Amino acid sequence: MDNREDKKMLQLLRIMNSQYNLGVSIKMEFLEVCDYIVRGKDSLVGTVGIELKEKDDFVASIMDGRLFRQVMEMHVNFDRVVVIVIGNLDEVYSKMPDHSKIGALGALVTKFGTSVIQAVNREWAAYLIISILKHARTTIDMTKIFKPKATSEDRELGAISCAEGWGIKLAREAVKYFRIRDISNIDNPITLSSKIRNVGKIKAQNLINLFSGNEGEDFITYVDVMIFEKYLRMILDKDTIIKKLVNKLRKLI
Repeated sequence: MDNREDKKMLQLLRIMNSQYNLGVSIKMEFLEVCDYIVRGKDSLVGTVGIELKEKDDFVASIMDGRLFRQVMEMHVNFDRVVVIVIGNLDEVYSKMPDHSKIGALGALVTKFGTSVIQAVNREWAAYLIISILKHARTTIDMTKIFKPKATSEDRELGAISCAEGWGIKLAREAVKYFRIRDISNIDNPITLSSKIRNVGKIKAQNLINLFSGNEGEDFITYVDVMIFEKYLRMILDKDTIIKKLVNKLRKLI
């Protein structure tokens, strides 16, 4: 941390360091190109340089070009560069129009590859710095980011829920007794309604109509056809069956 920075920030960082039990050392020293440096052997993203800018100073440094020169120098010295803007830029009175302020933010991100974050106040900024420090030292659990691959049953649920009056809840009830291949061979709605809870003859007939290509033109749309076709292609291995059903549905549009 730059020894010219506000001492209140040092206090906030030490309190949060203790609160989150991070066990890191926070030092104050003279820094030439930024306000904070996140570094350490256990960092997974290398060294992170962080520059704090009050809203007025941020606008002024854009207008005189200081910020862009500083960011370029930071990219030479650090693996990641972050600029935290404290306060609302709308409240800054200057000759610089709002669209130019926003344009400068976009330039920092796209042309310089800099992460730009706005904080309400210095307390928020301190939380951001601690958060950056915390995440720089921890791996990302990818299972929390990517959804698991859809199963065959998930795809069948999607196809059945395309019928008029149906949804995922009813579709789940349906697959307890029938698979799609079974439904496509059923002509009598009572066969479905007698087994599936909360499904009467009308909804049962709607499901039969969907898989026989006789869906009503008031309900079916081109988008519905595309979604239905997608699910069928995932489930059925017979292209001729798919084409036959989809062609019937397309004629209704």
